[in-house]
Amino acid sequence: MIKVRNIAPGPRGLNTADGPVMLAPGQEGEVNLSEAELKSSKATGWFIFEGQSKKETDSAYAAMSEDELRALLKDKGVAADGRWGHDKLVAEAKKVAAKD
Repeated sequence: MIKVRNIAPGPRGLNTADGPVMLAPGQEGEVNLSEAELKSSKATGWFIFEGQSKKETDSAYAAMSEDELRALLKDKGVAADGRWGHDKLVAEAKKVAAKD
C-alpha cells in the first residue's frame, strides 16, 4: 500500500489491484498498485506519492498544462495572473502544495 494525493484540478482515477479508485482534487488515499501502474500513474503528473523524491514531485507539476495549473491554483484560492507563463504557474502551485 502506498499513500497518494491527487494534485490535478479534477477527479482522477487509479487502476489498483483492488479495482478502480477515484480521488477528488486534493484527496489522499492508500492504494495497492503494481509497479507498472505506479510508473504509469507517476507519468501522468496528476498524483504525488508517498516517498516520492523532490525531482519526481517537480516533474509532476511540470507535466501539468497551464489550464490544469490555473484550475489547481483557483481551487486553492490563488488568483493566477493571466500573464503568468507555465514556469510561474508551476512555482506558485509548488508554494501552495508546501502549505498543505
